[in-house]
Amino acid sequence: LLNGAPAFMRSAAITVGSAWLQRQRRGGEYRHWRKQYEAWRLLSLQSLERLQHERLQRLLQFASAHSAFYRERLAGIDPLSLEKIPILEKPDLQEQIDRIITADKKKRVPGFTGGTTGRSITVYNSKRDLQERFAILDLFWRMHGFCLGRDRVAWFSGRKVAWEGDIRQNRFWNDNWFHKVRYYSTFHLSPERLAIYIRNLCEFAPAFISGFPSAISE
Repeated sequence: LLNGAPAFMRSAAITVGSAWLQRQRRGGEYRHWRKQYEAWRLLSLQSLERLQHERLQRLLQFASAHSAFYRERLAGIDPLSLEKIPILEKPDLQEQIDRIITADKKKRVPGFTGGTTGRSITVYNSKRDLQERFAILDLFWRMHGFCLGRDRVAWFSGRKVAWEGDIRQNRFWNDNWFHKVRYYSTFHLSPERLAIYIRNLCEFAPAFISGFPSAISE
């Protein structure tokens, strides 16, 4: 449907879809976690280390109790010795996600990687964890001067943001008008198209650039 639609309709669809995602990510317990992390920033180093230790213990205990994968992986390992816990590799997530997750998939929010470096990955979050994560992310952004919806940002996304109608017009981006985001397709980046991307970036004049470091640097 979007392939044959005018360009503004594709941006409209992205804007509407993004608004739904923002309610999911920044609703519920988001405000609670935003205030909580703002308060934790003021703690002393000793208090932060104690908090970090307590939360790590709870995380590992929860993983051992609810994940078959981590029940086996953490067996016999001192939870204070993080260096002894095997690193979670990409094939683990691709092949053993059903043993890794801690609850029914239907009760979790799926998250997807773009697959720009190969096969994509799907992970699952509770709404609470998702809202906590975005509270942390927004606080980090604010510390560096960025506020979503206030500042214009160019976002190099691993998701599909350009359709056939765009590509025919050498238009490898679409807009989220409400949050002042222009999403650039990483799938269509190439040396031959570099000038097109740079020219549009200059016209858009973003205050910030976000996205995969590999895509931006290359």
